[in-house]
Amino acid sequence: YRKVCQCRKPNLGLFWKASIDFHIDIDRSFAIGDRLRDLSICNVSQCRGYLIGKTESPEIIKDIKNGGLYHVIWKPNIYECAKSIIEDNDIL
Repeated sequence: YRKVCQCRKPNLGLFWKASIDFHIDIDRSFAIGDRLRDLSICNVSQCRGYLIGKTESPEIIKDIKNGGLYHVIWKPNIYECAKSIIEDNDIL
């Protein structure tokens, strides 16, 4: 597990591989996770991220709620995240 690999978090190798293998448009996709490292694709693309739950520190969650991280919003759980994706986005 100490091997450096582009396929392991927080590296983006698996995001790019999946986008090629499955013809995914990353810029029209969503990343969902309970840690910021799960949303690292949002830093280099137009992919919209949802940080869910309270696994991250209260300071990070507060910063995201205040718009401190581009393309990432906080939701308390996966249900609220799914509702947001359906209600707030007309691309589905």
